Amino acid sequence: MKWFHFTVFAFLSIPLSASALGPHELAILVNQNSPRSVALANHYAALRDIPGSNLIHLDLPDSLLNASARIQPADFRTYIYDPAQALIQERGLAGHILAWAYSLDFPVRVEWQQPFSVQGLTFTRGNMPTPDQVKNGTYTSLLFRGPDREGGTQSPALSLEQFAMAARTNMPLPSMMLGFAGSRGQTFEQALSTLTNSRRGDALSPPGWIYFIERKGDPRSDCRAWQFPGAQEELKSLGVAARITEDYPKQNSSVIGLMTGQAYLPPAALERAFLPGAYAEHLTSFGADFINPDQTKATAWLNHGAAGSAGTVIEPFANWAKFPHARLFAHYASGCTLLESLYQAIRCPLQILLIGDPLAAPWKRPPLLTLLSLNETDEGTP
Repeated sequence: MKWFHFTVFAFLSIPLSASALGPHELAILVNQNSPRSVALANHYAALRDIPGSNLIHLDLPDSLLNASARIQPADFRTYIYDPAQALIQERGLAGHILAWAYSLDFPVRVEWQQPFSVQGLTFTRGNMPTPDQVKNGTYTSLLFRGPDREGGTQSPALSLEQFAMAARTNMPLPSMMLGFAGSRGQTFEQALSTLTNSRRGDALSPPGWIYFIERKGDPRSDCRAWQFPGAQEELKSLGVAARITEDYPKQNSSVIGLMTGQAYLPPAALERAFLPGAYAEHLTSFGADFINPDQTKATAWLNHGAAGSAGTVIEPFANWAKFPHARLFAHYASGCTLLESLYQAIRCPLQILLIGDPLAAPWKRPPLLTLLSLNETDEGTP
């Protein structure tokens, strides 16, 4: 056992020694009672060469399709988590499924003492965190690579495969949504366009810029400003240009990434040339609270060309730990998929909703290793 733990430590010290998340490692959850959920899942599976056995059709009641798009913890297990895991086990997929992608028409918010996202409860594999962990963001993800303060310790980017080899049965379950078609979200056509356009950017090592937009005096921006210089330097070492500025890039600028903090986005923020595979996001209170009419929603970025975005489903109180760290772009530029990059950059992923193409990989590298199975008799932590 000592030899095993030593090997795990040595293995995790080598960044991306395994290939990034692959199509065979992603399960797509489908609401079988929603034609557009089925259609988008089928389109995405064909687009990304995801095996048909990885499409998990679930029988959700009509009550979970109402405009509020919310679910109780017990119903999450009854209608989503338990039946999905049963099908994965039945099909012999448990040894290599590392992440989930939700198609359209799934609830996004879990109602509890402290509400959190359906992705948060997916991440904990249906196990309830404490109310304090949710409210104050004190839950720390096993996948977070730091730093948690200026000058703090940080670790290199990894693939989910590497994490899984180390964590074994302790491995959390990351997920994203392929789109959100409810109130203030996307049309089916917009969601499909986002995924199709994103696929075009894979492995191109895009020449575009990453922009960190500072809005001094706005707590939505100030809470992450300390992260920008370090991320900019790390990106420079990876050959990726990044700029810290108070101004949005010009409309004809080639943008592969944008991070800011602002409640309402001006037209200048959205009307630009996002390159395929771009990630764009603004830290605000209600970015994924689609029932609340206030503030610009995360889906606005997707509808203007970004491959992915994020927002919280409930008021997060400008807590940076609940949002992606600026280092997500360094993970992305190291060859990780968007899903892998995001989860290595979020310390407390309980209230966040991640939307877009989980397999987007503009800096994708040739695969070096394929995960065949996980031996669930050993346990470790990265």
